[in-house]
Amino acid sequence: MLNKLYIKNYALIDELAVEFAKALNIITGETGSGKSVILSAIGLILGQRVDTAALKNNKQKCIVEGTYNIKGRKLQNTFDALELDYDEECIVRREILPSGKSRAFVNDSPVNLATLKQLSQLLIDLNTQHQKFSIFESEYQLYLLDVLAKHTETVEDYRKEFKAYKASKSKLLKLKETLLQLKQEADYNSFQLQEIEGANLDNEQEQEQLEQSLKTLENANTIIDTLQIALQVFQLNDENIIQQLQNIINQFNKLKDINTSFAAITERLDSVGLELNDILQEVQHQQSAVEFNPEKRQQTEERLSDIYKLQTKHNVQSIAGLQRVALGLAQKAASTEKIETEIENLESSIEKQQKKLNKVAESISTNRLKAAKQFEKALIIELQQVGFDLPAVIFNNTKNNTELTVNGYDQFDLLFSANPGSAAKSIKLVASGGEISRVMLCIKNLMAGKVALPTIIFDEIDAGISGIAAEKVADKIEDLANKHQVICITHLPQMASKGQHHFKVYKQTDKGNTFTSIEKLSLEKRIQNISELLGGSQVGETAVENAKALLGV
Repeated sequence: MLNKLYIKNYALIDELAVEFAKALNIITGETGSGKSVILSAIGLILGQRVDTAALKNNKQKCIVEGTYNIKGRKLQNTFDALELDYDEECIVRREILPSGKSRAFVNDSPVNLATLKQLSQLLIDLNTQHQKFSIFESEYQLYLLDVLAKHTETVEDYRKEFKAYKASKSKLLKLKETLLQLKQEADYNSFQLQEIEGANLDNEQEQEQLEQSLKTLENANTIIDTLQIALQVFQLNDENIIQQLQNIINQFNKLKDINTSFAAITERLDSVGLELNDILQEVQHQQSAVEFNPEKRQQTEERLSDIYKLQTKHNVQSIAGLQRVALGLAQKAASTEKIETEIENLESSIEKQQKKLNKVAESISTNRLKAAKQFEKALIIELQQVGFDLPAVIFNNTKNNTELTVNGYDQFDLLFSANPGSAAKSIKLVASGGEISRVMLCIKNLMAGKVALPTIIFDEIDAGISGIAAEKVADKIEDLANKHQVICITHLPQMASKGQHHFKVYKQTDKGNTFTSIEKLSLEKRIQNISELLGGSQVGETAVENAKALLGV
C-alpha cells in the first residue's frame, strides 16, 4: 500500500505531503483545483515522461516520492530479479533537475526508467479516463482467466517449457543452415584439402630450408669464386698465409727460450694457427658442397612457387598455417556427419517437446474456457450492480490449434455491450471511458479475493452517473477497499462519504503566488464538503442533514 506521497516544486505545487489510509481514500476538489496535477505527479514515479515546463520554480529540482508498505506482497523475487535491495518499506523517488535531466531511485539505489516502470506497475494501478486500459490487452485478459482457472503455476511451467522448445527450434534452424552451407562447400573444401595434402607439407621447416637453398643456388658462381680466392690465400702458393704464420711461430719459439715473456705470444700464435686450419677445412668443405646446378635451382623455385601459391590462396604465411587450414577443412568434412546426427536427435527431442506442450496447452485452454464462462456470468452480475441494466460480456477465443504460442493456443478478445439489443463487440471499440472505468472496477472486485493487487487509483470513475448507479458504484468501491487500498478522486457525495480518509485539494494565493494544497478533512469539514457536493456552493440545512446521513453521524 502507498503510505505516503511527497511532492515538491511540481506545477502548482510548492510542497505537499499526504499520508493515506489502508482502505479507501477519497480526494475531492473543485475543477481546476489541482487534482490532475497530483495524478500527473504520481505518474512520474510510475515512469511516465517528464516535462520540464511542469517545474513550478525552474531553478529548483522537482521531487516526487512514494513510500510503500509491501509486506505480504511477495515481491522479494522481483526485487532480486531487478537487482534491488528489498525492504518491507519501499521508497520510490523521482527527481527532475532544472536542466531537464531525470533521475529515479528505489530505496536510494539509482534505477533506469525501464526498471522503475516494471516495479511501479506492481505498486500502483492507475485508472484514469484517458489512459490505455489494460483490459483492452489480450495478455491481461489471459491473466484474468488464468487466475480464475487457478492454474497460474501450470501456465508458468508451460511458458518455461515453451521457451526451451523455441530455443531448440532456433538451434535446429541454425544447424540446418550450417549443414546446408557445409554441403554447398563440401566439393570445394574437398578439393582444397586434397590440394594441400597433395603438396606433402609434413616438414614445417621445409620452406625456410628451400629459401636458403635457392639463395645459395642463385649465387653459386659468386660463392665458388670467393672460396677459390680464399683457398689461394690459405695454401695455393709458397707464401700462403698459413705458411707465413708457421714461420712466425717458429721464430717466436726461439724467443721464448731467450725470454719467457714471449711464451704467451707464442701460445696465441699457435691458437691462431689452429683456427686458420679449421677455417681452411670448412672452406674446402663448402667448395665441394657448392655447385652450379640450374636443374636443381629450377626444381627448388617450382617447389617454393607451389608453396607460395597455396599460402596466398589461404591467406597464411607459413607451412604451419597451411597445416592448420588442412586440419580445419578435414574437421568441416567430419562435422557434416556429426551435425546430421545432431539434427536427427534434436528433431526427435523437439517432437517430444511439442507433444508435451500440445497436451498442456489443450488442458490450459479447457480450463480457460471454463473460467471464461464463469467470469462472464460473474462480471455481468457485478456490472448490473454498478448501473448497467442488461450488459453483455463474452470472452471470444480465436483458438488456433495448429500453432503453439507462449500463451498456448488461446487468443481471447473481451466482447462487451452496455445496452440491450446492441451486439457485443471488442470492448476497446464500443465502451466509453466512464464505462471502462466501471468495468475495470468490477473486474478488480472479482479479482480482489484471488490475487494480491497493488494500490488502486480511480480518477472520476463516477463520471456520467448519478442516483442509484452512483450509490452502487460507491458500494462497489467500498467493497474493493475492504480488501485492497484504494484512492478515489470523485465528485459524487455518495462516493466521498465512503472514505476512511477524505482529502480536499484546493488552490490558494499568497503574495501573488498561486499554489495547490491538500488537506485531510475532519468530520466537521467532511460534512461541509459533502454538503457542497450535494447542494452546490449554497449549502442549506437539507444538504447538511443529507451529508450527515451519508456519513452515518
